[in-house]
Amino acid sequence: SVLRLSFFVGKDWSWNAFDTVLVVISVFGSVSPPNVEPFSMVVVLRVLRISWILRAFGTLSHFTSNIVMRNLRMTVLALKSSCVPLLWAVTTLALMQYVFAVMFMSLVAAHLRNATGDVDVVRDSFQSLPRSLLTLFMVITGGVDWWDLMKPLIDFDLAAAVLLVVFVVVSVLAVLNVITGIFVNDALEKARSDHTLVLAREMEEIEMHRCKLTNLFNKLDKRRRGLTLEDLQEHVNNKVVQATFSSVGIEASDLESLFHLLDVDGNKVVEVDEFVVGCMRLARGTHNLSVEGAVMDTKVLISSLFSRNGGSLVKIA
Repeated sequence: SVLRLSFFVGKDWSWNAFDTVLVVISVFGSVSPPNVEPFSMVVVLRVLRISWILRAFGTLSHFTSNIVMRNLRMTVLALKSSCVPLLWAVTTLALMQYVFAVMFMSLVAAHLRNATGDVDVVRDSFQSLPRSLLTLFMVITGGVDWWDLMKPLIDFDLAAAVLLVVFVVVSVLAVLNVITGIFVNDALEKARSDHTLVLAREMEEIEMHRCKLTNLFNKLDKRRRGLTLEDLQEHVNNKVVQATFSSVGIEASDLESLFHLLDVDGNKVVEVDEFVVGCMRLARGTHNLSVEGAVMDTKVLISSLFSRNGGSLVKIA
């Protein structure tokens, strides 16, 4: 009653609909007589209530404070978003198997009377459309060794044997691989685009860059008095320093320009906060020190013009 219509149209509508189905199943199971048949519909409904554990996984997936829960959330989202692709994959596979099943039934019916050898296996495998579909499904999923079906088909009709080979090649090497690729790619794509997961990865990346830059500052500032231009120039050819800047997305080819961009207050000394915040700002900006330097020079020039003309100093964002 609190959510009203948004219970079925909100962002968690799928889980809410799932809960509704489980509640209805529970109601049917509670009003059923105790002496029902073992395989009756009511017993099936009672067994389906066990699927409520899936709801627990859905609830746990909302916790993204650590990498384990984020992986669980990605798995749950991938499974949930794969329902529609799975439906189309099953439909495509069923249509293809239907076509081959009809072809096999036609060949078997045409040659059954004049066939010699062991025809019982062939007749039992393709005696009806449901049996033909089941046989073909078992052939490509490992339910039956398709060579056990191939041997009687060779004696029965060579065309049927060739058709079985074509079916296996098309199904296993083409259709199933294509379906698997589309299915997995679509599921992972939707899971990775989840806003909560994207935000969690972004925060984790920011924290990782902060730790890298803090450790780099401590390495550069050996005297623990703040980072000066001389300290930075001492490591101009240091491959580790260059690699660290590159790993956070900064093109540090000109360390002097980098220092002036980091020295916001202009006191010729860069503190750890200035270094970390400035580097992260550069990493999320243009990544080009010459462009950032031109922007900084433009700000200084405009501020100087305002001061000379007696105007108020305007802060330029």
